[in-house]
Amino acid sequence: MAEVQDYPDLDAAGFLLVALGHLVKAGEKLGQEPSARAAYKASRWATYATNYVRRALKLLEEQKEETCEKS
Repeated sequence: MAEVQDYPDLDAAGFLLVALGHLVKAGEKLGQEPSARAAYKASRWATYATNYVRRALKLLEEQKEETCEKS
């Protein structure tokens, strides 16, 4: 497993974008694994996590738009 990297200059959206990139790459690698129950489950959870990160990014964008409209 790779070591955890610290990204001190990133805001929440930037961190989520990095996470999204890693999740997409993990999903691609899992798709190349031989067919097995464990690989299927891991792929499914990676897909769930990817969708949650995308939803979080969307919510942050909506919050940003609301904040800009109030200004």
